[in-house]
Amino acid sequence: SIRKGAVRHAKIQGAKISQVICPDRSQYTRENLCGDKGEDQLSDGVDFFWDTGRRTSYAIDWELYCDKEYLATLLKSVFFIGAMIGLPFGGLLADTYGRRVTAILGIVCSIVGSGIAALSSSFWMLIPCRILQGMGRFIGVTGLYILLQEFTDAQHRVIVNTYNDFQWGLGYVVMAAAAYFLYEWRWMLWLTTLLLAVSLIPVLFVPESPRFYSTNKNDEINAKKSLQWLANSNNIVFDMDMIQLKKSSGQEDTQMNQ
Repeated sequence: SIRKGAVRHAKIQGAKISQVICPDRSQYTRENLCGDKGEDQLSDGVDFFWDTGRRTSYAIDWELYCDKEYLATLLKSVFFIGAMIGLPFGGLLADTYGRRVTAILGIVCSIVGSGIAALSSSFWMLIPCRILQGMGRFIGVTGLYILLQEFTDAQHRVIVNTYNDFQWGLGYVVMAAAAYFLYEWRWMLWLTTLLLAVSLIPVLFVPESPRFYSTNKNDEINAKKSLQWLANSNNIVFDMDMIQLKKSSGQEDTQMNQ
């Protein structure tokens, strides 16, 4: 293995050291740096420094290499633990408190999780933030998806769902492009927080689903108010008193009295 003090540069890919360059320009594998059991692990900033330019990462800031590489993977895993918690709770909240409230709650949780994560001073502080991000993301997605379906008539749902899925793909492209220009991982989290805050704004001005009011709350007055908002948004004029809301097998039918 490499003796301490001999390393000058260490290149990193993700959380794994890919190669080590010593003063004589010879290259070594990560096993040379870490050793089989980590007993030869060298200290970042003392025996070597990362050859990554201006970019930072969790692994660099908190030394998640050698025998701590698994912690970088743990950061990804706990996000999906939060998602597993948020997904079933999202449906329960949507049926109990409303689709709009669920969407807002999920987005706010994601904003708080991302914002605190950007301020994290330690690896272990970042763990609960990632869980909160996962919970918020899937609670919000559940509320938004149901709201979107119930605001859209059957013949246009394919188009709306396609557009919705396109936004997910576009988001990945935007974040990948942003990562090219933002060198600090904290700035990526701040960008995520900003985008989430922007996405919250239109939801605040959207009414609750008329189906939720009619089916879950038996509230015909507010259901008709939501329908009136939809009609006004689409420049449709008709007398709401002519609309009768019916429940049939747990489903809502809207009929026009002749």
